[in-house]
Amino acid sequence: MQHVLSRILAKDLVMRRQLITPDVPTLAITAPTCTASGFATITNYDGTLTYDFTR
Repeated sequence: MQHVLSRILAKDLVMRRQLITPDVPTLAITAPTCTASGFATITNYDGTLTYDFTR
């Protein structure tokens, strides 16, 4: 029975190529001071993707 079940499952199995994992964006944060505002710079990102940054 196990062999028959394996053949049934195998015929419906479709192998697809693995999706490419994008590089992780780099976030550089400069803290504010008494005389200057802080800011953040994001590099190494793919502009065609949507990113969700959470804390």
